[in-house]
Amino acid sequence: MAAVEHYYAEGIGVATTSPHTTWREVAVIPDPGWAAETFYLVLASALVRHYSSADQAQVRLTIGGVTLPDGALSYELTGSVQKAHYGWMYFLSNKTGDQALEVSSSGGSEVTVEWGAIFVLNLDDAGLGDVDFFTGEIFTDTATTASFVDQAATVGLTANGADTWLVIGNAMYTGVSGSSNHMMRLNDSVAGALATIDVEGEDATNDVRGYLLMAAVTPSAGSHTFSVQAAHESASCTVLSSRILAINLSACFAQHAVSRDTAQQQPATTPSWTTTRAINPTPGVTGPWLVWGAFGNDVNSLSNDLAARLQINPDGSGLASDPAYGDAAPGADGWDPTDITPFHLFTLATLSAGAARAINLDVQLVAGTTLRVQERTLVAFGLEKPGAGGGVALAGTSAGMSVASGTL
Repeated sequence: MAAVEHYYAEGIGVATTSPHTTWREVAVIPDPGWAAETFYLVLASALVRHYSSADQAQVRLTIGGVTLPDGALSYELTGSVQKAHYGWMYFLSNKTGDQALEVSSSGGSEVTVEWGAIFVLNLDDAGLGDVDFFTGEIFTDTATTASFVDQAATVGLTANGADTWLVIGNAMYTGVSGSSNHMMRLNDSVAGALATIDVEGEDATNDVRGYLLMAAVTPSAGSHTFSVQAAHESASCTVLSSRILAINLSACFAQHAVSRDTAQQQPATTPSWTTTRAINPTPGVTGPWLVWGAFGNDVNSLSNDLAARLQINPDGSGLASDPAYGDAAPGADGWDPTDITPFHLFTLATLSAGAARAINLDVQLVAGTTLRVQERTLVAFGLEKPGAGGGVALAGTSAGMSVASGTL
């Protein structure tokens, strides 16, 4: 067996150093020699802690030293210990150079990326048929309205009522008011909203927000349009760009497992954990799997604090946190009690064949009592494909970073 061409890099606990305005690498995929005329999916996420309410916590995604369009995100947080999620998705072709996630501060205060990761998948190498994956993207500035309006959308998707589809959306916002919430959701033209965030801005001049939303669903038989939608509460802001991807997991990645529940759930209070979603895939062959957990964090009070972790039993040796920050897993808080903020953790794990492999998405209330999690999704799919040859895995660590790659 051989793996679809893919690359993964992550960094844990990577902090800026004095003078803090200097960019520091969080995660880097060394230039693999990107295949020309090839369609790559790039996903990146960062969970960022800031130690100042005056400076901007800045994270950018680059390739070959050039920041990707709207890829320089900048958040002003409200307190000295607030945390927030940043998210990116791109479809790239004909690029050269290292792929890097980098962090800095706009001033003299420290910024720490508690966890940051990049995942790259060669969609052409996955052998996706024209009816099995759909993309859409818009790079035109669009002003939000008080009602949800489509941004990037898929076209021509017809579901059979049985297959599982992975739907991923990304949007970048600016001009976000500190007294008004801006909103984003994944929408199905038939079933309605699949995942939603609702977040207050802070610095309408300097903030550039980037969000990921994900859902794994079985659409009803017939035509569907999946879209990223945007709106605002009372003050308009600008969507700089948006992207959407829908992949038929059943057709493209036969080895997959999904668990999803849209209902709200109250996490257990520390030191206990609530397993909010669980899956138990049985790999047919030993190989790499992308594992991704996501949910909306309904903040309800700024005194609430959430932790989350992915626990994986890759080979029967027992559950362990991956990403490997264990019970110290950081949470994502909000700017306002009405916020619903996004939360994502993903990793590349090698799962052994021969038995079911337990994977859990766990949540915990570190402080407070009223926080809830919603639209909880856990998905995993194997990257092995039929064919001769073998996969190659490379791993190393440096300054809090690790990188792994798979090749034909």
